[in-house]
Amino acid sequence: MLALGLQEQIVDLLALGEVARLDESLKRFGEVINALRQPFFVWFGSAFRSMRALLDGRVEEAERLARTTLTLGQKLGTPNALPLFAGQLFCIRLEQGRLDELESALRSSIESQPQLPALRAGLEIGRASCRGRV
Repeated sequence: MLALGLQEQIVDLLALGEVARLDESLKRFGEVINALRQPFFVWFGSAFRSMRALLDGRVEEAERLARTTLTLGQKLGTPNALPLFAGQLFCIRLEQGRLDELESALRSSIESQPQLPALRAGLEIGRASCRGRV
């Protein structure tokens, strides 16, 4: 229960932009999941480390960790492994100014899952990002 509560707290602190408190919660979450050694929480910990690396501007590390998170999630069999990775990769490519690389994948996803407005929003963010380049 503590791990689940910390997960929720981390998401909330991220949304609030409270980085110092976020780091405290991430540290505590790491301690708890190391003690639990439950694969699901190990997977979440990896995702959080990738997110934190990206927040610090450590883009290459964030991508490496995102790929590690994907592998862990696939081994776990969690259906969220690929969508989580896609979201992380979107943020990484946005930071790199390389969203155009994801356009065809986004278009395919929109066709197969038209009920997900986030996919269309991602495509529009990508278009705007590419237009904004000099």
